[in-house]
Amino acid sequence: LEDQDVRGQGIYMAGRWRVVFSRGFTSKGQFDVQLKAGGQFPFAFAVWDGARGDRDGQKAVTTWYVLELK
Repeated sequence: LEDQDVRGQGIYMAGRWRVVFSRGFTSKGQFDVQLKAGGQFPFAFAVWDGARGDRDGQKAVTTWYVLELK
């Protein structure tokens, strides 16, 4: 996507994935959240495991977490 401004890096070690996503506080995307100091921002992750046959709505979904920027 043209306005995709999130960067990610992942490593698989000892049977676990560790992934870091990063982006600026502001974003050009029409539907992107605009982060700001003092704000609280709910987020969750959905993960598809193709090796286990996950597809479409079949996936693992986390609970909601809150990112608080002080």
